[in-house]
Amino acid sequence: MTTAKDAQQRTLRRLGQDTTIAKADILSREKLPTSMMPEGLLNTLSHDEVRDLLADRRTSAQGPLPKP
Repeated sequence: MTTAKDAQQRTLRRLGQDTTIAKADILSREKLPTSMMPEGLLNTLSHDEVRDLLADRRTSAQGPLPKP
């Protein structure tokens, strides 16, 4: 998923890690026909968990990590 872009570079997020690459190094791009979210995931969540998930996806800020 692209999290930031400008004329020279793109920042991609994969498994919580950001990687910045030069736009000139991108050979091709394509939009996925399906979501990256596993099918049926929303069916296992409560209404509050769905609300929290959607709120999280709308922001790029890192929330607090759970304590071990």
